[in-house]
Amino acid sequence: QYRRSEKTIPASERICYVHVGKAGGSSVGCSLGFSLHCNNSTQKPLDGLLPRRATRMFHADTYDCHDDSAHFLFVVRNPVERIKSAFLYDRPKSAESLKRRFPEYYERRKNFYLDCPSFGVFENVVLDGLSKH
Repeated sequence: QYRRSEKTIPASERICYVHVGKAGGSSVGCSLGFSLHCNNSTQKPLDGLLPRRATRMFHADTYDCHDDSAHFLFVVRNPVERIKSAFLYDRPKSAESLKRRFPEYYERRKNFYLDCPSFGVFENVVLDGLSKH
């Protein structure tokens, strides 16, 4: 799904935006004009050279960046903060919410999030992982 502006941007100046989960990528993608969990009524795409040149995107099931993309834009984050954000984002509030959100992965995620009481708090996950038991 190429953006309309691609036709006006020389191939040598086109940018493929690569969304990296839990690294602030949705906010950046929305600012570039891509629909990534955006609230378009409050978060309008920015105007400028970078949003105009970012004509393609790689995100989950969307891959329209090809070998002809001249440049790639990634947003990176401190790896520990990224893992913490992913943990807190996926952590269910209850067994019922886990079943509703991830029915096909319920048993596997239940073992991680619900059956290990120390895993309710991310810092305990780290401490438990670092312990010698």
